[in-house]
Amino acid sequence: MAIEASGIPSLALGLYVAIRGRKTNVPAWLDWFSLIGVLVGVSMSLKDFGGFTTLTQYFELALAIGFLYGVYRLAKDKIDGYFGFMMMNVANAALMGVQEMWLLMVQQILSLGFVVAAYRVKAKKQKTW
Repeated sequence: MAIEASGIPSLALGLYVAIRGRKTNVPAWLDWFSLIGVLVGVSMSLKDFGGFTTLTQYFELALAIGFLYGVYRLAKDKIDGYFGFMMMNVANAALMGVQEMWLLMVQQILSLGFVVAAYRVKAKKQKTW
């Protein structure tokens, strides 16, 4: 639960940028709050589970880190945030496969396709500037 809640500051950062516009300066405290939220969330999750004891925990951690990194970087309008979402989709697909939830695994693979498409559109836009 802590790891999911730690994404709230990054989501707030993205909302701030969306409302104010990309050219506005983000307050330093909000940027730091987002980074600290990520570190606290990952640390609390590791503490709650007592470290890594199963393969699925590695997938869950990769999923959470991919989400948090992606949200944080895309909130700052950085294209590498898409790689975080790609990591999240791959880790989630692997997790669903290990748990034999095939339909959900296929859903994550399809979602990965959408993230790759969004990345390609953004990359093409940035090259034309």
